[in-house]
Amino acid sequence: ARDRDGDDCGSGGGCSLVGEAIGAAAAARAVAGSAGAQYPFFSPDGRTIAFFAGGKLRRASVAGGAAIDLASAPMPWGGTWDSEGRIVFTTGLGSGLWRVPADGGVPEQLTKPDGAARGYAHVFPQRLPGTRDLLFGFWGQTFYSARLSAEDRTWREVTTPARGMAAVYLFTASGHLLRSDGAGGVMAGRWDPATTSPVTPETPVLENVNWALITERSWIAVSDNGTAAYVPGNPGNRHLVWVDRQGQVSQLPGEASRLHQATLSRDGRRVVQGGLQSQWVVDLVTGTRTRVVSDVRSWHGGWLPGDDRLVVSSNKDGDWDLYTVSAGGGDLKPLLKKPFAQHVQAVAPDGSIVYLERQPATGSDLWTLTPDGRTLPLVVTPFNESASSISADGRFMAYVSDESGRDDVYAIPASGQGQRVTVSIDGGTGPVWSRDGRELFYRAGDDLISVQVRTTGALALGERRKLLDLSRYDSGYVHEFDVSPDGQRFLLIRTEAQSRPTRLDIVVNWFDELKRLVPGRAR
Repeated sequence: ARDRDGDDCGSGGGCSLVGEAIGAAAAARAVAGSAGAQYPFFSPDGRTIAFFAGGKLRRASVAGGAAIDLASAPMPWGGTWDSEGRIVFTTGLGSGLWRVPADGGVPEQLTKPDGAARGYAHVFPQRLPGTRDLLFGFWGQTFYSARLSAEDRTWREVTTPARGMAAVYLFTASGHLLRSDGAGGVMAGRWDPATTSPVTPETPVLENVNWALITERSWIAVSDNGTAAYVPGNPGNRHLVWVDRQGQVSQLPGEASRLHQATLSRDGRRVVQGGLQSQWVVDLVTGTRTRVVSDVRSWHGGWLPGDDRLVVSSNKDGDWDLYTVSAGGGDLKPLLKKPFAQHVQAVAPDGSIVYLERQPATGSDLWTLTPDGRTLPLVVTPFNESASSISADGRFMAYVSDESGRDDVYAIPASGQGQRVTVSIDGGTGPVWSRDGRELFYRAGDDLISVQVRTTGALALGERRKLLDLSRYDSGYVHEFDVSPDGQRFLLIRTEAQSRPTRLDIVVNWFDELKRLVPGRAR
């Protein structure tokens, strides 16, 4: 995070926030209560920092002191101070924008997605300097940056609506809108808040800037006086690797790419892997690569019984719907279309498909599409459920829920009915079953955890132990990893060492360069 005056920086690496004055001799200092912090942002005067941790929106003084909890926010997607000293934030992907006094109080909802014309997510709000309005990312059938009116809480497009690309823009006091080009570059366009014409940022202004693969959000912040801070790197330089139980690593053949997911076929001979714009099937025996989905935005692919077809999520027709495609490539064939976004999670041995559905009222829920075409609720609660995994015998399902205020792993009968067992102790994500059903693996921070499981009769948990250090490996979108059929190796995603985020670069007087590269009047 950068404060608006450009004097201080705060950064979070999954542990705690640390503040340090630029050019000052004082040592860096930890921000109280920021363990596990996400999405930090400064108050307009730079004296306070707000962040999300422990399922809460919190704020703390930069000078020190205890953090104060302001509101519940189990699955945040950014926040900002508004022009009147209040904090605007999100509690989950489908929550819409909320506002709470900076000293605490009852949160008030500002926007409400509906999964249709009002989109499925309103994310990453930003104060618009010189006005009472806000900017935010609108995600729906199209994606764009929107301006929210403080007067009537309606919004209008600021950037040209696009399909297949998440919209996360940053407005600077120089009158520019910035966005990632999805390849390490930052693009800029001039925009004047007094105008109504949408703009498309298309002039390159920076390169080798890290970005988030899922949201395509550049890791850059800019102060009002023109000081820019960004994290160099390229998460698109990722490889698949095998790691055995002793930690020995072997890299799979193939060029680095924008991987966010990899899932083994049932026989372990092939893997479906990909980013947002393409899915590939790789034969692990011959090394042959087959492109099965291209030129449309798509998510995680799951193998259908027989390993000859895949089920994927795509918004090729506007909404996120389910499609099937041949493992040898071909056209996407519609499978399920509903009013809200659906994302593939797992496929059961009988061909039932577990999918995540995002609804404004209940957030992310787990549903089943049966082989005969029925849709049945599995886990539908006011909390967010995700990352389901079905045991090889089809009897049990593990999944992640944030109902405790953090992500934890749970297991239930695959029917969704029956006793639930809490698997993780101190949080966990991305559960995966061993093929013999005797172990359940999950990620807890930087640790790969194994839990012995008994599935005869009622589900029972046994010995729990740490298997591997995953600090050098990246997270997938649905699952963090996959497991070989013999249970002895783990398929992981690793970013090339030279492309990993290891430093923060500061550029002073960057507005001079920005105005030189993108001259002329704002539109």
